[in-house]
Order: sequence, then C-alpha cells, then structure tokens
Amino acid sequence: MRMMKIVIIFILLSLALTCSWATNDSQSQKTISGRISDVDKVGQIISVRYTDPRSGGADEVNIMVPDDAVITNGTKQWALCDLQQFDPVTVTYYDDGVSGLKAVRIADLNQSNR
Repeated sequence: MRMMKIVIIFILLSLALTCSWATNDSQSQKTISGRISDVDKVGQIISVRYTDPRSGGADEVNIMVPDDAVITNGTKQWALCDLQQFDPVTVTYYDDGVSGLKAVRIADLNQSNR
C-alpha cells in the first residue's frame, strides 16, 4: 500500500513538472525586429541584423526556421523561399537549448507586392 502511494505521488509530480515546462515555453519566447541579412534556404536558417537596445550597436543573430514556423506578410501566408535579403522582419523565437534559436513566427514587413 505504501509503495502504491509513493508511485502515485511520483506520477503526479512528474505530470506537474511536465505541465510547468509546457507553460514556461511561451514565456521563454523572444521577439526581435531587424532586416534579413542572409537566407539559407537549404539549411533553413535566416540571419537577422538588428540594433541592440542595450548597447545601441548593430548585431546579427542566426535563427533556424522549422517547417511549422508561421511566416506572414500582411494577411498572406508565406514560405521560407519568399523571404529575401534586406526584408524588414519581426521574428518571434525561442532557444531550444540543443540546436539553437528556432523561429515560431516571422512577420515580413516588406510592403512590395511580390
């Protein structure tokens, strides 16, 4: 009976930790705005050049674009191949801790009609 209680407590704690990690994912997301300096369509990586708000200097970050990332321009749904160098973008991303930064959403702010 005592072993059964220990197992149940262990299972409940495991579920609580899993739920906690799931809710913290949205809190660990960050947003950056800048211009695309490079698009690697084969490696599915974009490089975004932005102004660091702390230092005021220019910086660049590489962000992986997984297949499930949402890419938009206005109300249009886009694909990675639609993004071009120098496009102004806002990228919501997270650090998965293993393979680096991964995009969740990319909003291409370019007003041209491509």
